[in-house]
Amino acid sequence: MPSGRYRNYNNSTRSNAKPTGRATSTASTDTSSSLINRDHVAPRQTQDGDRRTASWRTAPPKETLPMNLIPSVSRSSGLDAGGDALKEHATQDKYLEYIKGKLRAYRDQYPEGETRREGVSRPQQEAEGNILILFRKLREGIVASSRVDSFTLETYETSTLLSLLFDAPSQASAIATHLITAIYTSNLSITVPSSPFIALIYLLIVLLTEYPSQATFQNAFHHLPSYLLPSSSSPRTYITQLSSALRNTNYARFHSLARVSHPLLAPLDLASSHSSSSSPLRSNALAYLFQLLLAKARRDTWLVLRSSYKEISIAGEGRAWLERSLGFAQSDGTLERWMREKTEAGEAAVKGETGERWILYKTAQIVPVQH
Repeated sequence: MPSGRYRNYNNSTRSNAKPTGRATSTASTDTSSSLINRDHVAPRQTQDGDRRTASWRTAPPKETLPMNLIPSVSRSSGLDAGGDALKEHATQDKYLEYIKGKLRAYRDQYPEGETRREGVSRPQQEAEGNILILFRKLREGIVASSRVDSFTLETYETSTLLSLLFDAPSQASAIATHLITAIYTSNLSITVPSSPFIALIYLLIVLLTEYPSQATFQNAFHHLPSYLLPSSSSPRTYITQLSSALRNTNYARFHSLARVSHPLLAPLDLASSHSSSSSPLRSNALAYLFQLLLAKARRDTWLVLRSSYKEISIAGEGRAWLERSLGFAQSDGTLERWMREKTEAGEAAVKGETGERWILYKTAQIVPVQH
């Protein structure tokens, strides 16, 4: 029988071993100085229950493992030391506090990191990527433990908004989708008041990633649970008007809607935030989404202007119309910077010495290099 072979093998191994004074001394030394603490080890077992004394695997206590060394559930499969730590609610709570510390350090080093995305340095990108990785590990633990409560909601909502602000819209879309289709539906008591805001963010991300097509947006909008954006709610009216303005290329109307202070967005309480955020995370994320959508709409508006007009004026009523069409704030110098950039790209040229009238080119011109 197989079990007999294992027994004979084990017995012969034990009987043939000849302990000596030296071996005994070595064993005693190893017991006192070994890195393996036998109070926290687990021996392997054969099918018949016999223990193999030579097969020991370390398993340090989970509570002593530093936060930065806790492995992700998906990578460790529970086999590494502390591999199942993030399945425990207590460890998840501590891990979120650890992430919050990292986020505070990021904000101290990059005060404008969540509001200004031009010229982001490589060290800043790496810091942002590391924070997103930590949140992903925490979400894996939450899913593995089937946890659905306010802690889950905070983790997923914060992950969604930070992924968006840290230039990972696809990741933000995936997290928001899980929020809407799995977490909100499994525990309806935690969907108020944050769910309408996340639903709006999700739909705006779809508009952004699929622009100019709205087929995916329309499908997502019509299949959205009614309790997230009720038919009579102002956020639902808002997203309907915004998508309609984009679909009908009414860019002036879109520009007037794409602002955080719009009255239809007032019920979303954008000033509120989870404890993980010392900054207005909701309003920052929404403003950045508008900025990205405006850039796409502005690009199309500019193409229409170049195809329709040979000249434009940036003085008086012409300036006000142009700023409104391109979605620029009035009299902040942004329009002049935009026109200079388009001049360098060969798409426009100043006419005359006053700088008030500009020639527009349907086809970009070759601009000579200035030496």
